[in-house]
Amino acid sequence: MTTPSDPDTSPAPDRPAPGAAADHARPRHPILRLVSITAGVVLVIVGLITWPMPIPVGFILTALGVFLLARDSVIARNAIRRSRERWPALDRTICRVAAHLPHSARGVIRSTAPEETLRRLEADQGETASAPGARGEPARDSAQP
Repeated sequence: MTTPSDPDTSPAPDRPAPGAAADHARPRHPILRLVSITAGVVLVIVGLITWPMPIPVGFILTALGVFLLARDSVIARNAIRRSRERWPALDRTICRVAAHLPHSARGVIRSTAPEETLRRLEADQGETASAPGARGEPARDSAQP
């Protein structure tokens, strides 16, 4: 019989559930989440207003705002996931840019990835690990004996 004082012995899932923040080990304080979501909304609004400027400030502000919203809002993560499913070109661009971003941003991008993209990324990582030269081994040239 399990009592309330018994520790939870259930295994942790390999991948966070859809909508769970992948870059946080524990939930953030509600005040920090509120500040982050508010800042994200403000950045998205200011970014959309400044979008037509000749300097790409609007794009940068909008991207930062979407990042803040996706990090702390389940609704935003689901909306981004649906957008990435609807527009495969957007999904490919995000995956291509993700390699150049900090770890926290890659975690948010992974948490908003559609299931098909996650399967493709896992398959690509498996092929890369088994490819010659992937682990520091020199690639073999077929012309040399």
